[in-house]
Amino acid sequence: MAGQRRSYQTQWAAQFFAAAELTRRGYLVALTLGNAQRADLLVESQTGEKFSVDVKGLKTHNWWLVTERDDHPDYYILVYVPKPGNPPEYFLLSGAEMATEMNLVRQSALAKGQVWTGRGSGIHWSTGAKYQDRWGVLPG
Repeated sequence: MAGQRRSYQTQWAAQFFAAAELTRRGYLVALTLGNAQRADLLVESQTGEKFSVDVKGLKTHNWWLVTERDDHPDYYILVYVPKPGNPPEYFLLSGAEMATEMNLVRQSALAKGQVWTGRGSGIHWSTGAKYQDRWGVLPG
């Protein structure tokens, strides 16, 4: 239970960090509290463009777990939630970019002869790292 509680806390911290950073940057943000199927945040840009964001949180350099699905949200914000006293790190991808990255993971697994179930899919920390601080990918 303690491990489950920590991962739950990491996810909540990530969502609030992402919402706070978006708000700080001038976006209007609504949290979809509960288990929303498609997104954790509903966002409106300064120009009035609306979009959805799925937030994923990590506290170690591991895999960003992302559910494989056909209807990706508009954007993903991956948040590294560090130990207290250190700032969070943000990694931003469009839904299409995440789908492409996840497809590369799938193709790599299949090429190695691994059975692919689609569960527990996502992208590795090192893959997400190339998307660090890409705030410009979001509508302005």
